Amino acid sequence: MTSLLRSREIEFDTSFTLHPTSDDPSSGLAAYLRLDDFEDHYAISEELFLARQKSTLSFIGSDALVSAFSVYTNDVAWQELREYSGFYVLASVPRLPDPVVIPRAVWRAETREGSWAVQSDGREFLTQGNMEILQWAGIAQSDYCNIGGQVFRWERPPIFGGAIIAFLASEEVIGVSGPPIFLGKIDPP
Repeated sequence: MTSLLRSREIEFDTSFTLHPTSDDPSSGLAAYLRLDDFEDHYAISEELFLARQKSTLSFIGSDALVSAFSVYTNDVAWQELREYSGFYVLASVPRLPDPVVIPRAVWRAETREGSWAVQSDGREFLTQGNMEILQWAGIAQSDYCNIGGQVFRWERPPIFGGAIIAFLASEEVIGVSGPPIFLGKIDPP
């Protein structure tokens, strides 16, 4: 297809979607989650519920979800959401030691705050050191990305590890609106 488009001088862009195979152990998976807006649901704290608050983009979990996640997480803190009894905001997670590696960015722009908004071509990769932290913590945050050897500070949602991804696949969690957006792993040289 790309040859045909090029031969007709049609401009196009290539994007990728990463999918785990049956050979990939769940412990080695990493993904962003697609979440509904918190305000669009009527949830009760006894249900498994995870969503994103519109105004702050914070992750909000029910008491049941926070309790279920605690089995799979380390050094992850949730704070009570004052306005909603039985709900918690994801307050802090461990930081990944290395930038997320992006082979090609299709777009990037510096924000007023000095961080970068970056759109990859769908390929985002974690180093072995990042994977080890994510496997231990269950949820982690990347503050930097590496595009072509240049490091940029960026704002990204938390990355969820394989144990939580497997939990979400086996349970019906209200607010999770689609399949995870998987990241790949870069093998050490």
